[in-house]
Amino acid sequence: MQRLSSDRHVTAFRAGTPFAYQVQPGSEVVVDALSGRANPATGPIELADVRAGDWVAVRIDDVVPVGIGHVGPTQYAPHDGRCVFLDGRSVTVDPNIGVIGVLPSEGETTNDTCGPHGGNLDCRDHGPGATAFFRAQCDGAGLAFGDVHWAMGDGEVEGQGIEGAAELHLGLFRAEGVDCEWPWLIRNGQIMAIGGSENFKEAVHIAYEGLISLVSGLFGHGRRQVQDAIGPAGHVRICQCCCRVLTVRCTLPLELLGTDEPTLLKGMIHT
Repeated sequence: MQRLSSDRHVTAFRAGTPFAYQVQPGSEVVVDALSGRANPATGPIELADVRAGDWVAVRIDDVVPVGIGHVGPTQYAPHDGRCVFLDGRSVTVDPNIGVIGVLPSEGETTNDTCGPHGGNLDCRDHGPGATAFFRAQCDGAGLAFGDVHWAMGDGEVEGQGIEGAAELHLGLFRAEGVDCEWPWLIRNGQIMAIGGSENFKEAVHIAYEGLISLVSGLFGHGRRQVQDAIGPAGHVRICQCCCRVLTVRCTLPLELLGTDEPTLLKGMIHT
């Protein structure tokens, strides 16, 4: 299994950045992720034979905390599935990858913000068991991963979770194309579309329209049929509200769409 060191990392998703690593689609890799100011992200990682406009899938198998984590000056140590305060109190380890995305086609975004290519999405559901999807903006995609939180509340209202280094166990794949502007993901029996904007209502609108486009394209449902499912069972959850561009996700249970995760992923991922 290929191991990708955090010695090669970026603090911005910048068009034209040379690739640090090359990985074949269908590979399982271990990525060492840093913690620190500017949210360093290991990469960019070229996924061979991927072309601009293709979709790529990141299967998050595990996120293993390394070393000591912190919220500001308060330190935590991982032990038996818990993040333990130095005074003995603890919270459950529930990790996520805060910065995850591909290189943009033009311009740049620093790792404290995001865009349709991904970046600082700070989505709690980008954790073990999730499969996240991104549209490649350039040949090779240029994936990068960082800003791991060992635990974090929805919204990241404190401006951080438990920040710490981690070992990421990932599968990297080509995926079927979909009609969705922003990244999307599948986890815990839910399909989720992400949206971001400086304006909360606009962020929700992007995620909502993304979910409708996803479901319509994947299952052949009309807009009204999708809305009928979102009304009683769709949820908007705040990913983070502490950055200039805030992010949300709009979710829907797969069982309402007559499918489940294994079935949907089997048709989406090219192995």
